Amino acid sequence: MKNGGGRVIETKSIKFTIFLLCSVLLCGCTKERHYENPSGPHFSLMTYNINWGGGQPERTIEVIRRSNSDIVCLQETHTEWQCYLQQELGELYPFMEFRETPNRAGGGLAFLSKTKGRQIDYIPSENTFFDAWIMQFDTAAGPVEILNVHLHPPVNESGSFGVSGYFGSQDRRSEEIQRFYPYFTGEVPRIVAGDFNEGDDGDAVKWLADRGMTDALAEFDRSTKTWRWKTSLMTLQSRLDHIVYSSELYCFRCQVIPYTGSDHYPLCGLWGLNETRDD
Repeated sequence: MKNGGGRVIETKSIKFTIFLLCSVLLCGCTKERHYENPSGPHFSLMTYNINWGGGQPERTIEVIRRSNSDIVCLQETHTEWQCYLQQELGELYPFMEFRETPNRAGGGLAFLSKTKGRQIDYIPSENTFFDAWIMQFDTAAGPVEILNVHLHPPVNESGSFGVSGYFGSQDRRSEEIQRFYPYFTGEVPRIVAGDFNEGDDGDAVKWLADRGMTDALAEFDRSTKTWRWKTSLMTLQSRLDHIVYSSELYCFRCQVIPYTGSDHYPLCGLWGLNETRDD
């Protein structure tokens, strides 16, 4: 009995060692990048689902103000949020634009910016969920088009959340991003930012990657959650928010801000042009 048990333990130990070695090799191929100080002209961008139900508005305003981002993409805004944001942040962000998805709670989108933006297109939803919105901004690094999204929630057509809702709605998110993407003009660098309602390996994120775009947070941080929801049994957590950028841009840093008044944490990043940065 003892000898047999020893052989089992030894075999398990060998397997575990092989697993660790494989993990190290795989991790070595996908090493997280370190933050860099910006070189050349650059701009900062935040994306933040602020929770249409209200959350803690004072904390939401505080984290936006403290980030001091040049451009802010918001999801789940509404008329009350618009009034509050204009009152509290109007001096910092003289340019603010708000749109709502009619008759759909949580469907509002907003852009806050230190400089004026120009609408490229507002794209109504073709399902029972949320619209998308593209605007162009003249940043310090030049013009950039930004697609603000709130993709299909993890709920299936029968209204079920959980595992069946998540996997049952994957195709919907991929279909949405494929429909929104062609509204980019294709003339300047592009960013897709917002609540994707899926993780780093989601179909929408992968589809953008196949078009040469990069998920900024995954470059610098592969584990921090961007969403959490407390239940009576446990706290659910996931990585639902992303900033994905085109190859004309270079990302110096991207991070989750660990302070929020919402069920989501904001993401903040810093970009310049690839061709102007100093190697």
